[in-house]
Amino acid sequence: MSRYGLRYDANDKLPPIASDRRYGLVDETEAINYGYHLPKVPDFDLKKPSRQAGRVLVGETAEYNGKTVPPGGCVGEASKAVRGDEPDSPMVEAAQRVSVNSFEESRTEPQVLGVIDRWSRCMNGLEFSYASPLDPPGVFIDNSTVTQLEKSTATADVKCKKETDLVDIWLRVETRIQQAKLASFGDSLSVLVKRHEKQVANARAILARPTAPSK
Repeated sequence: MSRYGLRYDANDKLPPIASDRRYGLVDETEAINYGYHLPKVPDFDLKKPSRQAGRVLVGETAEYNGKTVPPGGCVGEASKAVRGDEPDSPMVEAAQRVSVNSFEESRTEPQVLGVIDRWSRCMNGLEFSYASPLDPPGVFIDNSTVTQLEKSTATADVKCKKETDLVDIWLRVETRIQQAKLASFGDSLSVLVKRHEKQVANARAILARPTAPSK
């Protein structure tokens, strides 16, 4: 942006990251404070870029101040600097399918069905009736406010997951399924690892450069 004499105040603060919820809510603090809703993102009070800066930022103009704006603007240029020119590998989609299919298959495995049943009985003991830990979020997530019932349900949910060791058991089962699926690809998925390593190296090199002063 400074190349075009424009100011853009990038945010160096990150919003809170919610715990992974592949097997449902697992964080007790999140359950107590937010129920099944995601933690609130604080308002960082960032100034929006000017109209001119916004157009250069995302490439809505081909030229500014007599200088050519790259395709996709400064965002596109930054993304290309990290990702490179290589097209997306078909193995990305393959890896995504493994992730989705392994989860669905794990839901029918005897070990997973058994621990879900124990979780359900634990919840019943706390006066909450649910067949699966994937069910409660759907009851509350569309509500605009977090009720005490939601917080109580979520807290009991996390408690029962811990008592039954649900997450560790489910993870072990799904990991076994994923490893079997990944083995069928041989070394072909290694291209994703190499690409990721290259992108990380590119990002680190960019961050190590001196920062141009904002104007």
